[in-house]
Amino acid sequence: ARGILARRGEGEEPIALLLENDAPMIAAILGVLKADKIYVPLDSTLPHPRITYILEGLQAPLIVTNNQNLPLAKALARDAQDLLNIDEIDSSPSAENLGLSISPDAMAYILYTSGSTGEPKGVMHNHRNVLHDCMVYTNNLHFCASDRLTLLHSCSSSASKHYLFGALLNGAAVYPSDIRGEGLSHLATWL
Repeated sequence: ARGILARRGEGEEPIALLLENDAPMIAAILGVLKADKIYVPLDSTLPHPRITYILEGLQAPLIVTNNQNLPLAKALARDAQDLLNIDEIDSSPSAENLGLSISPDAMAYILYTSGSTGEPKGVMHNHRNVLHDCMVYTNNLHFCASDRLTLLHSCSSSASKHYLFGALLNGAAVYPSDIRGEGLSHLATWL
């Protein structure tokens, strides 16, 4: 959050996340939310023209990435876009809470549709929606701090938010898995 605020200052704006579906993506999502920005997860396995289309429509001034995705981020970034490599963030800034007051009506994230009926469209959700969805999901499944949830979906899909926020907002653990990269045979052993 501090790295994002140092680059962009305060104010609501979309921040593109080009990371693997793993702990760094989750940390980046939380950092963007804590900085009162709007996170937009991008799936690096999508065709480049689709990612370019999303970035052009989004007009995100910052792409958060890591060493693994830095070459792709550089290839996709326009002149107006800055890159923040999380593998190079200075870890010395204060770990104190930022203390930003974030309205429930502030935008939390934008997820893009598959584009199966035309061009992909961005669907926006605010913090109130995230909390409401998490409350309903939690109440239906009775999550508690001792639960462990698997994150099998890409963070760029709408299904991911149930597992991600359902776990973290209830003190439970979330375990992301890269099924595309590791395959289904790995999943049974991992579970």
